[in-house]
Parts: sequence; structure tokens; C-alpha cells
Amino acid sequence: MLEHAPIGIAQHPAANGKRAPPMQNPDIKQQQLGLQALRAAYSSQNLSPSALVRALYPSLASAQSSKSIFIRLFGLGELLDAAQRLEAMPQEQRSSLPLWGVPFAVKDNVDVAGCPTTAACPAFSNTPTTTAPAVKALLDAGALLVGKTNMDQFAAGLVGTRSPYGVPANPFDSRFVPGGSSSGSGAAVGWGLVSFAVGTDTAGSGRVPAGLCGCVGMKGTLGSVSTVGVVPACASLDCLTVFAQSVQDGAELMQIMRSASVSMDVWRRVPQQVPCPPLQGFRFAVPCPSLLEWSSPGGQQAALASAEQFQAAISRMKGIGGVQVDMNFEPLMDVASMLYGASFVAERYSGLRAFLESGSGGSEALAHAKKRKLQGSLVDTSTAASHSDDASDSEVAAEGVGLIASRANGSSSSSRLHRNAMQTSSSEASDADLERGTPCSPSAATPSNDGGVPDGPSCLAASVGQQQQQQVQGSTAAAGEEQVQKRRRKPEEELEKQQALVYDSRLLPVTSHILAGAGTFTAADVYDHLAAFARLRAAAVSELQRVDCLLVPTALAHYTVQEIAAEESATPPRWASNAKLGRFTNFVNLLDMCGVAVPSGLVMLDAVAAAEEAEAALQAGQVSAADAAAVRERTFHLAQTGATRVALPFGVTILAGAWKDEWLACVAQKMQEASGLGCGPDGHLRV
Repeated sequence: MLEHAPIGIAQHPAANGKRAPPMQNPDIKQQQLGLQALRAAYSSQNLSPSALVRALYPSLASAQSSKSIFIRLFGLGELLDAAQRLEAMPQEQRSSLPLWGVPFAVKDNVDVAGCPTTAACPAFSNTPTTTAPAVKALLDAGALLVGKTNMDQFAAGLVGTRSPYGVPANPFDSRFVPGGSSSGSGAAVGWGLVSFAVGTDTAGSGRVPAGLCGCVGMKGTLGSVSTVGVVPACASLDCLTVFAQSVQDGAELMQIMRSASVSMDVWRRVPQQVPCPPLQGFRFAVPCPSLLEWSSPGGQQAALASAEQFQAAISRMKGIGGVQVDMNFEPLMDVASMLYGASFVAERYSGLRAFLESGSGGSEALAHAKKRKLQGSLVDTSTAASHSDDASDSEVAAEGVGLIASRANGSSSSSRLHRNAMQTSSSEASDADLERGTPCSPSAATPSNDGGVPDGPSCLAASVGQQQQQQVQGSTAAAGEEQVQKRRRKPEEELEKQQALVYDSRLLPVTSHILAGAGTFTAADVYDHLAAFARLRAAAVSELQRVDCLLVPTALAHYTVQEIAAEESATPPRWASNAKLGRFTNFVNLLDMCGVAVPSGLVMLDAVAAAEEAEAALQAGQVSAADAAAVRERTFHLAQTGATRVALPFGVTILAGAWKDEWLACVAQKMQEASGLGCGPDGHLRV
């Protein structure tokens, strides 16, 4: 067990270090970890933070050792010390802290002072000296941090399997993926290990894990919560998110994070007062049937069950006061295709540039790339990202990103094919992480009063969030000179270096191929795509004016860990399944929307029956041989590893325009209450 002290847990003058009297460890049920339930238990003195820690710790330790949910878990002694500091507070002080004694976890691309931040890349690991302001606000409210959660490396993924620290176990069935990139955070809440967990979201990472792990995922308006201290995927689009037991809990936690005081945050926005529709008679739209592609290795059975659950969610939305209206989702899909299918992917490389171009890893990769180029076998990163099992995807891959501009100019030809190809290369980068240089000693930077950016310049070992702020302020002449030198490099040298990332041994193969995509675009491409995006965004906004909110599936399918591994272990890696998980997530931050993912139902599957149905459909010419084989392979895998009958969560996400967070939370809460579903397996299977 790693013994990293939870530095940053609020220290108060009243804390005298006295230990609370021993208590018998209670049997903590998942529903007892909700904010209201915990407060009631603490208020009645039937429970103390120390007793809660003792009760939870065996499960926490197991979650790290056998479920791969944590990258860092604090020791039992450290957590008890932290709990007892909280217990030593006078009652009046306790009552003023809304999260007193509430256990939580933080995704390992978010800084906690004194605890290494890895972003699931061991070579990247460094120990920050300050805590991300949003996390500090939670700690100052009395929350009890238990550790840092696993994630897709550099937040590049929606599947939750892309980590050298293992695959976090899905609480419903560990053979299925937990969703990413905030995989450990979503799983920790779904398993009932913590009351809530902090995640990030660039293209869906704060929502997909909630849908696949059966909990609530809150993604606020872009810029409403400070992202200082976060390793960015796309800094201009990154959001800090919360996974919670309920929408009510999530809304309160988001409000606390929004209250964080930050002296300098270039991405923070001033809240706007916008008119919100009434809670009765609001207009909502759902995707057209052609976009609701429920097909998966679960076969027709899974597709029908998912479609039925979504129809039930639509009926539920009408039942709480919504009025369904028609809306064209095509412009939204076109916007989504640009996030990682156009030159915008270069922002991901930019955020990690100091790390990627530093040390022996970057130079060795470049040398290897040059050697392979001489041998005529250099991987073509312009097409590596477009590989798909779908023939139409590979067909349009050759057409390239030029179709973006033609679509933006009003051409409808090849729109659907182009979108599919772009999404195949795009949905990877779901959430986000900042880049750090070499590790700094704690004395290298002086923490600021607000827990955010150090007051003075520090070495490049400071967290990327700190580094970015310093660069913006021009705090060091050296940093400025470095940027000048970078601009003087020949463009072909830069592209060659970025393309060489496919050989960087510090990264997982799928991560390196995603990042290497930046090397296929020029500076002129960026401006071409910005202009195209402006036109596509205008068309999307025009459609969104027809509605007050959208109702979409959080994820279109469940995949097994084995299925994703088989797909992404190809050379070069393929990620069509990951792309499909991002169908209704990638456009959200680009269009400045907020969202809440809520549990909505259960999908009950019988793999043996699904295989029989697939074989009959194959004989009738209703499915392809490849699709039938995928169903058979899943059935065989499930039979070899456990039960062939599984129950998996089905979730929906409600989306609204910027700064409608509170209104949206009200709608989402009504939806969760109408479903009668709680958190995780217990909250679903007991209904």
C-alpha cells in the first residue's frame, strides 16, 4: 500500500490531535454514502469519520489491489489521522463544513499537493506542491480524500482500458469496460467506495463512465470550474466534473467547486445570467433513428433492449413536463467530427509538448522514426487513426479532412461517411491532462494563498497548470526565449517530431498514435479548420435554438475488456468502438453546453440466446458473418469467464446551453427520481 499522506486536508487551529474512542466498524451500505445520509448518521452520532474509514478501508484496499481503481491509495493510518483531525473540531466548526467527513477520490490528472500526478503515465509522474483550487475547495469544506483514481493515459479514451495500472473493474461486471477516461472515478462511485469522485471531461469522460458504471456524472458549463492544476487534453475545452450518488449531491458538489478562489486562470469565465425555461412545457429533442446505432457484439438482443430503455427514457422525460420536438442532429455530428479529426488535435500535443519532447524518450522515438523512414516503413499517422471495422469508414479515410470544409460550405455529399471516419479518429481524447516537465522539489515553488498557482516563478517541474499560467504571464525570460526558438524550427522538423510519437516507448501504443495525429496538419490547416468550425457551429447553434435541452443515450453500447483489447492491439491500433462511445459526447464542449448523465434503466442480456439469434439471422441473410462472429466470440468469452446472463446499466444524458446548470440539474433530478434508480448495482438491482 502506498503511504502518500493526504496533504491538503484542512488543518484547523481547533484540531488537537486527540483520537476518538474506538468504535465497532459499521456495515456501510452504498446508499448510506450519499451526502444527506452521511450527515444524518454523523449528526445522530451513530457514525464518525474514523469509523467510516475503518469500515471502508478493506474495500478500498481491495479496489487498488484487485480492481485497479486507484493509482494511489492513502494508508489506513493516514486516513485515520485525517479523520481524527476532523473529529477534533468544535461542533460549531463541524456544522459550518458542508462536506465534513465525506470520503472522496480524485482522478490522477488533477493535482493534490504532496501526491504524485501520473496521468496514468509513469514516466510523466511528478509531485506538485499545490492542490488544484477546485479540489482544495472540497477539502476546505471538510471532505476526506482517500486517494487518486486510475484513468485512460493522458485522458485519451472513452473505454477506460488504456492504463498501465490495469483496467478499473466495472461494478456491474468486471468483464465489461468501465468507460473513460475517468474510469477509476466512475468505478469508485459505482462500487460504493466513496461518496463522490472528481473527474475531467473534454469529449465525454465525465459522462460515459457514469453511464457504464451506473452513477451520476455532472459536467458543468465550460469555464465555470477552474481547471488550474489539471493536466489538459485540450485546455480550451477541459472541464472538471463530479461523479456522485445522485443529481442532488452532484449539483451541491459542483457548486462548491465553482466557489474556488483562483488568482489567475485564463480559462475561467464570469458566470452569465441566462433565461431558463419553465420546468413544465420545456422542449427537448432526441437523435434521429439513423444515429441511434445500437448494434454491438451483444447482438440483436442488446440492441432491442437498449432501444426499449431509451424509449422509456423519452416517455419519462415527457412525464416530468417535457415536450418532444424535432431537431436536426446532423450539424452537431459535423461539429463533433472536428474535435479530434481535424487540426484541433494539435492542442492535445501542445499541452504535453514539454514532456513529449523532453528526455531520452522523445529523442529515441525520433531516431527510430528516421531509421524506419529510411527503410520505407514509417507508419502513416494520417490514416492510422481512421481504421475501422466498417468499410465505409475506411473508404472515406482517404478523402481526408478536406471534406470538413466542403461540409461547412454547405455541401451535403459524403457528410455521413465523413463524419463516421472523423469520429473514428476523434472520440479517443475524452478528457484531459496537463503537461509537466521534470519533477520539482517542494521548495522549488511557493504555494499561493488560494492553493492555485505559485506566487513566483518555479522550474519547469511545476504542474502544467502552473506552467501555463507562468507562460501566459511571461513570468520568465527563459520561457519566452524557448517559445521563440520553437517558432524558428522548420515546420517539417516539427511535423516529423510529432509523427515520431508512434515510437515513443513511454506511451501506450494507442495513446502515441492519437497524439501523433498532430503531425499530419500544418498551421494553415488550423486556420482552415477554424473557419470551417465557425460555419458548422453556427449551423448547430441555429438548430439548438429550437429546443431547451437534448436527451441522448450516454453510451450506445457496452463492450467487454477483451473486445477493446483485441481491437486496439492491432498494428496500427484501431478504435472504432471507442469512437462509437463518443457519438453523443464529442460536440458538447465545442458547442458550450452543460450536461448531466443519469441512470435510466437496466439492459438484461443472455449471451447464449444472443448467439443463437445471431446464427439464425446469419442464415436468413439478416446480419453479416463478421457481426455474427462477434456475437459468438463474446458468448464464448463470457461462458469461459463466468455467467452468460448479465445485467448492465443504461444511462441517458441531458444537455442544455451554457449557464443553465441549475435548471438542468432540476430536470435531471426529476428524471432520476422518476426512474427510481440509485447508484451502482445495489441502486439498480434493488428496484
